[in-house]
Amino acid sequence: MTKMASYIEHGVKAILSAYCFAACGLTRTTYSFPNYARIPERGSHGSGRQWSAGLFIAFLLSSQQLSAAELTARVDRSKIGLDETFTLIIKSTSLSIFDSPDLSPLEQDFEVLGTSRNSQHSIVNGKTESSLEWHISLAAKREGALVIPPIEVDGDKTDAIVIEVSKSSFAEKSGGFEPVFIQSEVDSSEVYVQGQLLLTVRIYYGVALSRGAQLSDLEIPNAVVKQINEASYETRVRNMNYNVHEVKYAIFPQRSGQLEIPSQTFSALMASGRRSGSLFDNFGAPSRGRPIRASSETHTIDVKPQAPEFTGNDWLPAENVQILETWSKELTELKAGEPITRSLIVESKGLQGSQLPPLDIAELQGAQQYPDQPETADELSALGVVGTRIESQAIIPGNGGQLRLPEVRLPWWNTRTNRQEVAIIPEQVLHVDGPPAQASDPAQSAQIPDAASTPVNPQANADSTANDITLAEHVGGGNTFWQYATLVTFLLWVATVLYFLFFRKHPHAAAAEVAEAPSVKETRAALSEACKENNPVRIKQALIQWARAVTGKQHLGSLSAVSAALANDELRKEIKALDSALYQSGSASFDASAIDKAASEITRARKSRRSFSGPELQPLYKV
Repeated sequence: MTKMASYIEHGVKAILSAYCFAACGLTRTTYSFPNYARIPERGSHGSGRQWSAGLFIAFLLSSQQLSAAELTARVDRSKIGLDETFTLIIKSTSLSIFDSPDLSPLEQDFEVLGTSRNSQHSIVNGKTESSLEWHISLAAKREGALVIPPIEVDGDKTDAIVIEVSKSSFAEKSGGFEPVFIQSEVDSSEVYVQGQLLLTVRIYYGVALSRGAQLSDLEIPNAVVKQINEASYETRVRNMNYNVHEVKYAIFPQRSGQLEIPSQTFSALMASGRRSGSLFDNFGAPSRGRPIRASSETHTIDVKPQAPEFTGNDWLPAENVQILETWSKELTELKAGEPITRSLIVESKGLQGSQLPPLDIAELQGAQQYPDQPETADELSALGVVGTRIESQAIIPGNGGQLRLPEVRLPWWNTRTNRQEVAIIPEQVLHVDGPPAQASDPAQSAQIPDAASTPVNPQANADSTANDITLAEHVGGGNTFWQYATLVTFLLWVATVLYFLFFRKHPHAAAAEVAEAPSVKETRAALSEACKENNPVRIKQALIQWARAVTGKQHLGSLSAVSAALANDELRKEIKALDSALYQSGSASFDASAIDKAASEITRARKSRRSFSGPELQPLYKV
């Protein structure tokens, strides 16, 4: 079908050519054919035969051209430097006006800089020759023997062509000096799936370049790529001054196995005059100059699957993960019926904010919770991505007394130590000012008849439905309810007074009970164990738990609060170093043994003080 269509096309062209020749005044004597004699003129009939013969001869000529039609390809140079361009010339004698070359096979090893189209027609000794040429400007993406694959035009294909691409020809002519070259490096040859891999690409250029230089995009299948930093500086390489443009990427593989990081190509024009402005500034008048190119090397990365030892619900490979807690106001101002906002902030070094899962926050007993929409963000720097997830909720305590906040845990995988760790917000018990729960508590409602000594005394063998009669029906109205409530309040007040009187009579016994509480021993042992492991995260958690047990202040939730509550100079110094180590990813040092020693001295001192000096007075303002 393709050849039949080509025959029809050539026949149409031949007929059109014959009519054009006649319109231009060409006679039968213009052509000379060995198989035809002069045709005598016979008026109009002779003229008709002349046109018929002309059309038939033109069709024969087109058939001869059809049999000789061919598609060829050639290059103006077969040996080039990496910074040079060359031209691919594709020629077709079919004079096609319906199709253009398919240049997509060139994109693997070459960059197409531009194309142009040229047609040629000639008549030599009565023979018509026509051709169509495409001139394609190309630049090689890498060194070595590169193959220009067959190019298809109108169903036909060209032959393949081999191009020898050497190192920068500019470097060879200038004694090894390269005007532009690229270096790239990765921070590791292996990475966990969904973990962070850092790629650094540095472009060195020792000549003035025109504005509008370009670095090809980095696209990697089955991976998320984020450009995180860009910087420019100067350096010396082989005793030559170079400007350096550095680009950093964070790569997050989404599948385990082999990950191929392709090369990137930098292209620019060597400026003929003085260059100003940014190297990658595309604004301004277009510049002319010698094209120059450079490509980075490729990298193969081993992507490891999720560690089988990980037991968490969500796979989180990171360098560090921690949970921080903030409140909208001081916890000492917590009152029943008044809202307070609690915000839990998850910070992860080496993960995006979108990768962090929702926290498992348990329901609170005795309070209403109103969660807000979570927020995620990414902080980009030369050190990588720090992802953040913030979950806030308004808490409204229903009654006075104690409000228990359950522990919040988030397991994650430490990519530095290759082991599972857990970010924790420890359990907390908050004090809420306000009246305690009364009538709404079923237990209290059951005790009200006994405490009030009401004459209503249902018999033991009374029907069960009689026990369901309301208190108002027994006493004859709603006013009796307030009498019972007043009596219960009075009894609670009496109990409070008796408690304080008893406490004043036995202060030493109360102090000894606090000092010998098992929680102090347990938290002290946990802190000592964490100090032996020299793990800053575990030391922080154990230190807060121990400080709560020693001081009795359950609201302590940060290292700064522990430091203020204990008021020990040696411990305060080491806590400051520990805090720096936690928030600077190990760049600061701390002495775990000094923390253990200070904790031991504080424990002994507080035990002695409580045994011989009575209970410690509560401060006016809690830390």
